[in-house]
Amino acid sequence: MRRFLWLATVAALGLAACAPAPISQTAATNSALAAISQLEQYHAKSVPTTPITGFTAVSALVTTQTAAVPDGQGNTLTVSPAPNKAWVVIITAPPQGIWGSISALAEVDSTTGVVVGAGLWAVPANRPGKGG
Repeated sequence: MRRFLWLATVAALGLAACAPAPISQTAATNSALAAISQLEQYHAKSVPTTPITGFTAVSALVTTQTAAVPDGQGNTLTVSPAPNKAWVVIITAPPQGIWGSISALAEVDSTTGVVVGAGLWAVPANRPGKGG
């Protein structure tokens, strides 16, 4: 019985040591920027506007629970990590062309580095005010 317990303990420790290392903030940010750039390249093929460039990561946070994330427009987006723990990377680009404000967000699995969700919002520069 002791030999079995010892073997089970060693096997469990071995499996824990083989678990993938968490993805660093830098790696998560790079994955997020690549995903947003790719998303914009795909979008640019379907519209007559100039492609958006100059994406920059503003912040990145790792979360294990639902997080409230500002989108740069004063709105709050709710992000749930998938599957367990994720980096949420906030991205912006400078105003350009018809776009006065550009925001993006990407969710990166903290174990695999895979981008599990991404979104890009571009608001026209001459957007009318609320109620008018």
